[in-house]
Amino acid sequence: MNYLPEKNKDPLKKLLRNEKLEQPSLNFTTNVLDKLGIAPPTPSVKYEPVISKKGWFLISAVVISILWMALTGSSGSTVLSKSTVVDDALGKTTSIFLSLTDNSFVFMICMLSIAVFMLVSAESLYRQSRLKTT
Repeated sequence: MNYLPEKNKDPLKKLLRNEKLEQPSLNFTTNVLDKLGIAPPTPSVKYEPVISKKGWFLISAVVISILWMALTGSSGSTVLSKSTVVDDALGKTTSIFLSLTDNSFVFMICMLSIAVFMLVSAESLYRQSRLKTT
């Protein structure tokens, strides 16, 4: 009958204890795939946002400048105290949001949404043309 060897006298255990396992070379998988005629996997596509960070900075600068011009208007260059300027800006802001039917506010929102749409469209066309050339 077959019996199991004792743990201390097991020849396989002694062999594994004395010899370390071999490490394959760095290009082992690529070499094997080349010999088999299989192409290595293509690199995955890196995610790039539709609007880059620079684009978002530009959009925010345009929006802030439009809001700044809408809030300050074209008043004269008189020197006002800080509290008067803040109070005037808050008053104008609340009046703008309270009068949503005002034509200039609606026009400003329409122009802003058209500008954002054009920026997103241009970015999309740029990305598509860049993908076709590579």
